Amino acid sequence: MPLPIYTGLRTLIAGRDFKLPYRVCNPLPPGQPKPDEWKKMTKNRFIGDSKDYWRKTPHLHDYQSKCVCTPDDGCGESCQNRIMLYECDTTNCNVGKDLCTNRAFADLTARRAKGGKYRVGVEVIKTSDRGYGVRSNRCFQPNQIIMEYAGEIITEEECERRMNEVYRDNECYYLMSFDQNMIIDATTGSIARFVNHSCNPNCRMIKWIVSGQPRMALFAGDKPIMTGDELTYDYNFDPFSAKNVQACLCGEANCRGVLGPKPREVKAPKADLKAAVKAGLKAGKRKLKELIGGGGGDGGGGDEGGSAAKKRKCLPATGAAKPSSSSLSSAGLKAAKGAALALKKTVVW
Repeated sequence: MPLPIYTGLRTLIAGRDFKLPYRVCNPLPPGQPKPDEWKKMTKNRFIGDSKDYWRKTPHLHDYQSKCVCTPDDGCGESCQNRIMLYECDTTNCNVGKDLCTNRAFADLTARRAKGGKYRVGVEVIKTSDRGYGVRSNRCFQPNQIIMEYAGEIITEEECERRMNEVYRDNECYYLMSFDQNMIIDATTGSIARFVNHSCNPNCRMIKWIVSGQPRMALFAGDKPIMTGDELTYDYNFDPFSAKNVQACLCGEANCRGVLGPKPREVKAPKADLKAAVKAGLKAGKRKLKELIGGGGGDGGGGDEGGSAAKKRKCLPATGAAKPSSSSLSSAGLKAAKGAALALKKTVVW
């Protein structure tokens, strides 16, 4: 579009502030440090005996979940496939891709096929104190798929061999539990292997069933991912040994200090548990005596005694067996034990 006539020079000379209508992030320029010994892989690949093991092992996800959504409503949050973490496709969904919102991996594939750093949406960066990481160079909506975690699918035996022989002197591991006791080794894998841990992450790593096959991917959390944010998720890592425990450097207020599993609830001491059960049992007996009028010992005096006397008069008709004090005590004991059992269930072992 040409400059306005007679005002072009004035427009070029004059300066003014402006604001873009959306956030942008310039990708890193060429020449940035790149990870050493990293071979990129965008799809999972079975290695060694894992392929035969996969074929012989029965899978729980062989059952194809069937979407029951209608074209009038489309596939929304209540889609049966979505709830069961099955992705919709032409074989299990009759709504069609235009009205279906449960095709995250298909959308990711289409986005990557178009190319461009913005469509890919992520890039590897060098952090100040945590090695390499991954940041977003575009915005992601809450729960939107970001990238797939791909690598070599190996058996547990092969994983142990690599840990003892190949990765013995390595400080970093890229192993993740996959499916049917198999492991994803992302030493040769996708860019998702560089995503750092955080005790307060902004992403989640979730396994979905896509066309009958399990696939792992990184999804945005409950809050949107903004341009330039570093992507993180909770490793919930179980160290192989005491030597493999690493310090956590996420810097969050709820930091656990180490790259370990989430803390479990503290078990209550057995002595405190027994005391709580006994206290509940005594309270149940005392309450039962008050209800049947056996705890007063005042000879029926007062309003409570009168009301208890009226209740005692309302016994079954003639011919019915009159309950004895011993049967009442037995019933009370059962009620007290029930109350104590309910209390016991609420206490964390």
